[in-house]
Amino acid sequence: MKRLSSIILIAMIMFMACTEICPVADTNENHRSSTLTKVNNGAASSRFEGTYWADRDSLMNEMVLSEDGDEKLRLCQIDENDLVAMSTKDLVKACFDYPLAFDIFLNNDEMYATRFYVEHFNGLSELLSREDAIHEMILFYASLDSGQDASSMREAYYDRVLTCKSFRDKMTDVERNELLRIVSSRYERICNSRSNVVSTARKKDLETSLRDGLEPYLGEPNGFTQPSYSQTTTHTPFGKTVTCYVANNDYTSAEKDSIALHITLTYSNITILDPATFSYNCHVYAWLNSSSLWMYGTQLQYFYTDDLYTSCPEEAYSIVYYNGDHSALHYNGTSFSYYTSKWGSGPLIKHAPTNVPASYQPSNRTYYKKIPFSITGPDMYVVGTEYTYTVTPYLSYATYDWSIEQNSNTYQIVSINDNVLKIKFLNNNLFSLLSTKSCGRSLKLKIK
Repeated sequence: MKRLSSIILIAMIMFMACTEICPVADTNENHRSSTLTKVNNGAASSRFEGTYWADRDSLMNEMVLSEDGDEKLRLCQIDENDLVAMSTKDLVKACFDYPLAFDIFLNNDEMYATRFYVEHFNGLSELLSREDAIHEMILFYASLDSGQDASSMREAYYDRVLTCKSFRDKMTDVERNELLRIVSSRYERICNSRSNVVSTARKKDLETSLRDGLEPYLGEPNGFTQPSYSQTTTHTPFGKTVTCYVANNDYTSAEKDSIALHITLTYSNITILDPATFSYNCHVYAWLNSSSLWMYGTQLQYFYTDDLYTSCPEEAYSIVYYNGDHSALHYNGTSFSYYTSKWGSGPLIKHAPTNVPASYQPSNRTYYKKIPFSITGPDMYVVGTEYTYTVTPYLSYATYDWSIEQNSNTYQIVSINDNVLKIKFLNNNLFSLLSTKSCGRSLKLKIK
């Protein structure tokens, strides 16, 4: 008898578009660019412009130090007695200064995040119930002097709130026309301040969006960069086509710094690994190992339905999906578990499992792992005897491609049936069996 030197299974995943996808951002903490930031804890009293939030200084410090997004949301509620006593004008200001306002930019879908906070922040919910809310909100919007960087980012948040469906549906025609007038005026001022030619077509687009009942992003009129994408496609490990997008622009350096500052002043014990960018999002980072595409959560079903990934218990996972449309990679540290994920168009961040924006739904998570392949069969052989080798688990949706890298006079293939190979060895040469994943819906197995 002769011992087969080794029977080895190596599961390697390659993508059909692998040569077109950039490598993922380096998450080695020893390798950081000058923009990477380690968060330090500190006082929160100077972080919130609104008088109401400054008066709640101790709670705001508690919010910053909390490593649970749901707890941050609970702490950033307006006291019910204050809520009843507050005038609509003061309530609008308190909502504008909402400590978690910037978090909507850390989501794949900013309008979803806006709706989330309208439903879960009692200040915005109360505004929605007041008859004079739209009037006061438009007056406040008109009073804003559109600035740059952090101020324009907060105004962009206010734009989202004012134009989300819940509030837009309450507008009268008079209020709608007044908002359109403000938008047009502000857009001209921003373009002129940047020495740009005012785009009449762009102004019309904004006006049409508002009139047609869509959910427009009015960030452009306040100077905050809005993303532009071109549609493309990529593939799952087994070759299924998924829709994704390539960014045509990006944040300015100042805007990236503003986003990083917000995060460092709101979240403790996290590490920023890569700066904010439109180039990729959490799903692409976790499921495609890429930093050059943007993909929405609706496409994830193709990765875990008849493909490489499967749901699993928490202790076995490598990818986690938050039910608020967010994906993360799981890593085990020496003494704790942590995740790495891209926060919307914000930075790539190392964080504890629940230390994320509340809109992700931190406690509502599903876990996934790659399907583990193994190969079974004898590790000894007798010349001329038939042997069976099997790849498990059997995947009915996959194809199996066996190939031999030996001279044909050293073996005889008896039969191949998908994942099962029957073979005879005809001499005393040493063989090894190597299994690799090829591009597309194919499992390629080689004998050397």
